[in-house]
Amino acid sequence: MKPAAEPVKKLNLGISGALRTAKQFANDENIHAVVSPQSGPAISSTPEPQPLQPPQPPTNVHTLPPKSEPQAPASAPRKGRGPQPSPTRRFSVDLPLYVLDQLHDKVHDTRMDKKEIILEALREGGFKIKDIDIYKKGKPRV
Repeated sequence: MKPAAEPVKKLNLGISGALRTAKQFANDENIHAVVSPQSGPAISSTPEPQPLQPPQPPTNVHTLPPKSEPQAPASAPRKGRGPQPSPTRRFSVDLPLYVLDQLHDKVHDTRMDKKEIILEALREGGFKIKDIDIYKKGKPRV
């Protein structure tokens, strides 16, 4: 069985008593430097660390100019972008599994995207939807 620890004594020594106790503890524990507010900082035998200096760049290195992006020849005309699809936003909906199975089968059979199939169905249901917003190339596949 472990011996019971001695109860901690509450000391009311004041500043000078606390410093004497700290110095005695430092002597007992072989601690060489004790700093007190009255005595100032302890003098250490180790040199004070010097602030780090930023590394100097090597003098024999030459930098290359920034790499420029490849440019199209000046004689090549730029193609117009034409009409662009409308901005989109992700929309999530929970559907019965049998409906999803049918949708996946139709995607496989027609090789169309789910988005194309759903937007075509909405158009057939009376919604006004532009071809450019349904099909990747802006027109139905033939």
